[in-house]
Amino acid sequence: MFWLAESTKPNGREENAVVFPNDTRKPDGDQKHHFNIANISFRWTIVNDGDNCHLADRVKALNWGECVEVMRTFLFFGATFLIWFYARSLWSGWKELADKYRYTQQFAGPTIHFRFALTRSGAVQSCMTFGTNATGLLVALSLPPLRFAHPTLLIPWSAVAIAQKDGWIFTHRLLLGPDQVAFGLTSDTARFILSGQLNSQHSQGAN
Repeated sequence: MFWLAESTKPNGREENAVVFPNDTRKPDGDQKHHFNIANISFRWTIVNDGDNCHLADRVKALNWGECVEVMRTFLFFGATFLIWFYARSLWSGWKELADKYRYTQQFAGPTIHFRFALTRSGAVQSCMTFGTNATGLLVALSLPPLRFAHPTLLIPWSAVAIAQKDGWIFTHRLLLGPDQVAFGLTSDTARFILSGQLNSQHSQGAN
């Protein structure tokens, strides 16, 4: 057994030492060591009893006040993240669509990922996934951590419409559902969706 520790010498110089029991390299006398994680101070003492070096205090001091502050900080940012994404779901109309078109199965069909879209609230969503098959249009967020309050959607083609609009980046408007929740699309994303819609119509006509 050994310990890798950062020790402070009387002359103020810090150095790393690996301490082995029954090793001629063990330090003379007792040594005090410490390290910090997120401003939480851990301290212990290695005692030299002549034959072995052992830990006198495994954790000598732990500042629980600072630990609580760190936990509060993580909880604050976590709660802010969840509230922000829920609000975006309301503003963008995603919640309205999820009430009707939530999709939990494995999707079969071509998909494109990390596409830009402009929501009706004016926010730009940069991690959109779109997919097409004979059933309809898949709409999702590409990264799982971003899917809170934004479940995956599968919208039937009868509830999907695309129209051109004036714009330099977002040249098309995607209208979804009976309430026509709008998303601005780039030209390549619009072409992908229109191609999937056309293929679906051809397959239905062939049947």
